[in-house]
Amino acid sequence: MKTDPRVTWILPVKNSQKYLNACLESIHSQTYKHYTIIAIDNGSTDDSVSILKSWIPDKIPGKILYNSNLSLGGILAQAVNASETEYCARIDADDINMPERLELQINFLEKHKDVGVLGSFVEYIDESGKFIRHGNVPWINDADLKWRLRFANPFIHPSVTFRKEVVLLAGNYSDIMPGQDYDLWMRLSKHTNFAMLSRELIKNRQWDGQITNVHSKNGIDTNNELVKKYIKILYPNINKDLISKIYRCFVRREKKIKLIDIYNLRKLAKLTAVNENKISTYYTKSSFYLLQIKNSLKEFIFQKPL
Repeated sequence: MKTDPRVTWILPVKNSQKYLNACLESIHSQTYKHYTIIAIDNGSTDDSVSILKSWIPDKIPGKILYNSNLSLGGILAQAVNASETEYCARIDADDINMPERLELQINFLEKHKDVGVLGSFVEYIDESGKFIRHGNVPWINDADLKWRLRFANPFIHPSVTFRKEVVLLAGNYSDIMPGQDYDLWMRLSKHTNFAMLSRELIKNRQWDGQITNVHSKNGIDTNNELVKKYIKILYPNINKDLISKIYRCFVRREKKIKLIDIYNLRKLAKLTAVNENKISTYYTKSSFYLLQIKNSLKEFIFQKPL
């Protein structure tokens, strides 16, 4: 008896012929088979569409959509709206899934109904597929990831599987690029819990033509603007002067760290937790906060004259 799909792969594609077959093969080879796919071509001028048609729907069940008028965020929102499953799994056309990715992520989400967004560790590979480094991080639970969220994007986007209903509750992806994922996580942070599996479930390709590198080289960094945009979500009922002091010191690095800055970081973390109706130590016990404190104390000590 065939079981209806429970997961929709969301795969944006644009001029991806070089790596697309490997990506689609990694979807086809999943140990968890209850999936469908929505691939959206964003105006490819190479053989990407032909490759998609060779896989979908004969080998991989699903459909191909076409849209060249939206940003990446708009395309992802279109795919989420078009999906008909409980879960959506992101993947990029130049990345490769490990065979057990969906099985492990769906099993975790089934056991943890409070988690709406689940990422994973990644293995970084180069343009030819050669191993570069492991992408393991010290933050895996909700407190870790949401405190990290205040300072940087906590997830590698194509590693994420999420519940469709909570993404729609937060307003879906915004029609923007770059920062479409970071923007969504900020809005989602007040609606659901985050988690990350400490397993490398995708191979994330690092190469000059990928979107992240292109925008980085052009000096486009939307993090600070997004924090300003969603400051009431990230720091409910907290004095903006305190937030500004922290960001000047710990994000923009405009001044040397002093003991008062470390004290203010602790104060901000505790106030944020309390104002979110969590215990006051929710963030100060997180791995990312403790790493911040450790590094700050080192910086403070080593800048002192002997």
